[in-house]
Amino acid sequence: NPTFYFLPREVVLSCEATSLPRMQELRDAGKLVKKTINLQEAFLGKGIILETLFISHRWESKETHDIKGAQLRAVKEHLRKHPEHKWAWFDWSCMAQWYGPNGEEGCRSAFDEKEFRLMLPAITDLYLTANVLILLDGSYSARFWTLMEAWSATQKVSASGVRPAKRGEERYSITC
Repeated sequence: NPTFYFLPREVVLSCEATSLPRMQELRDAGKLVKKTINLQEAFLGKGIILETLFISHRWESKETHDIKGAQLRAVKEHLRKHPEHKWAWFDWSCMAQWYGPNGEEGCRSAFDEKEFRLMLPAITDLYLTANVLILLDGSYSARFWTLMEAWSATQKVSASGVRPAKRGEERYSITC
């Protein structure tokens, strides 16, 4: 069962910065909550996954994800409309980042790197089971990773494997 850091909805909604801070800054400020995802429950559509919003977005540059704050505004708007989402997962803010606040490289500690390597392979499982907000822009569909997240969000895990979600089983929203 993978362990991830999550943003409590209140942290996102009260963020006054232009964009969400890097994971290391949020963690060091005590604003992240570390939780283990029970994959058996998640695949059955139960547990914490029901209260969690995963955000699929593209980074605007390798040093930051949201230069003008449009992504944060969209996430806040979505959370205000969906009080059932108690937790948000946003890669920039929930997984240790390689780049520092000034664009310097190599800012993951050895511990951060180990956690990152444990989390990375499990992300797809989470996009297959959680509610997903897709922040669609002109470059979203040109990136492999975002397309994989979007495809996963449109699928349903069943006893016979992964299949396209049927009407009423959708778990994703798209915001342009």
